[in-house]
Amino acid sequence: MTSDHTTSFDYMVPDGILDAVNVGSDRDIWWGVINNLFNAALVGPATTKVSPRDLWGNVKIPFIEALEETVSADNDGWFKVHTDPNMNTSFASLLGVPMTGLNDKDAVKMSMKLQTLYLVLDCKGIPENWHGSWQPRGVFRSSGANSSSTAEMGWDDAYDETIARKGRMYGPERKTPFQFYYGSSWWDATNGNLQCQINTTYVEVEIFCPSGTTCAASKIRRSRLNHPQSAMTQFDFAFGSGAPNWTTFASYFMAALSGGRVFAPSMLDLYLIAPEDPLLALQTANTTNADGTEVFVDYTPAMNRAYSLNLGQLFNAYWTCMNGFYALSGGLTNVTSYNDDNTTFAGLAINPSKQMTERFKTRAWSTVGKKHTERIVIRARKGWAAVLGFVSSLLILASLVPAVFRTFLTNGPDIMMNMSSLVMRDSPYVALPSTGSFLEASERARILKDVKIRFGDTKSASEVGRLAVGSVGDSEGWTIGRVKRHRLCE
Repeated sequence: MTSDHTTSFDYMVPDGILDAVNVGSDRDIWWGVINNLFNAALVGPATTKVSPRDLWGNVKIPFIEALEETVSADNDGWFKVHTDPNMNTSFASLLGVPMTGLNDKDAVKMSMKLQTLYLVLDCKGIPENWHGSWQPRGVFRSSGANSSSTAEMGWDDAYDETIARKGRMYGPERKTPFQFYYGSSWWDATNGNLQCQINTTYVEVEIFCPSGTTCAASKIRRSRLNHPQSAMTQFDFAFGSGAPNWTTFASYFMAALSGGRVFAPSMLDLYLIAPEDPLLALQTANTTNADGTEVFVDYTPAMNRAYSLNLGQLFNAYWTCMNGFYALSGGLTNVTSYNDDNTTFAGLAINPSKQMTERFKTRAWSTVGKKHTERIVIRARKGWAAVLGFVSSLLILASLVPAVFRTFLTNGPDIMMNMSSLVMRDSPYVALPSTGSFLEASERARILKDVKIRFGDTKSASEVGRLAVGSVGDSEGWTIGRVKRHRLCE
């Protein structure tokens, strides 16, 4: 039996204020957890990176910009998403969206729509030594053997004039995308330079689940909800007098991907050129001279798009880890999340009323979806049901026959009939030929072939009978009569 019904699903919203993990004496512990989750996704198997689900089974969000370049949308703006790994679907992040309501054993199929957002990077290669004479407002360098030769991320942007304060009060809304540069230390401090700008994409995604463990995005379109301009990102928020999200994010992001040797590639460099297996790229990378730098320096439009997607995946993954490291591995529960009943992109920020003990909880929105359940029900055909009933009745009646015989037609006690000629040989109630006791079994059987015996009453003429086995007829004056019902016997 199948049925369709509506139900509610909760899902994580990748937003927040990073003061939550950047305050308190225990912050080093939580940043360690964040980095462990991030690096696990970074070096995960290639099959997981192209899979519609991440290492923890969370559904990934497709990169709609790639679909807009390759396929056409329907009349409602929906793009069909191919979940086959061979179709090379690009995803916005290495990590997916934690959800609840998927573990229904009776559900065969489930579908729901969710609203979400992700960061989009547009990067291009910049000339050698371009940033040598540039004095940025801020620079974050990865830790390494020589701080002057390690990778760095810097910016020249009046970010502090446009960020949102106290989670709700806005400065002027950003009109121009935030820009930063990334300078690699691989082989030469000027070799790997990217200049990037950051935007936000707001999407509506339809999730389809053939089962609770095989959910994937089936369709995606640009969100129809009101939202800020794309140039406004989550990096533009700050809470109270705390540091803006960008400065917290950039500093810890660079630290998580730090290199260990001067002029050696960091994990960020390796992922940019070999996202499917950055560790293998580390094994084959030439770090002794500049002979192998062409793959990173010879920029083309295709390579710029690839670097933009790869770096954007890392940004979104690290941002998700920062805002939902409990929910990523443990799922959405009352302990890991709090529900926000207002599904809107306008002014996403942390709930300022949350207590300090709840600072790691992630925001969750609810959506209404459908569950298709299927239960096994036995349906009988009328003809076969009639045959089954008739045969069952016969078997029941047949099982009653022995009970009827035993109750109404039995005149005497039960006996276990296995008569041996050797046992009956000296019985006074059995008339046997006069033979020796030494006869073989076959010889004795031939002599007894015409002897008939009965279990009966040896004293049928007396008031009190005696039951025994004897031969039919007279035997030394005894007559074996039939057992009579209700007769008193010894």
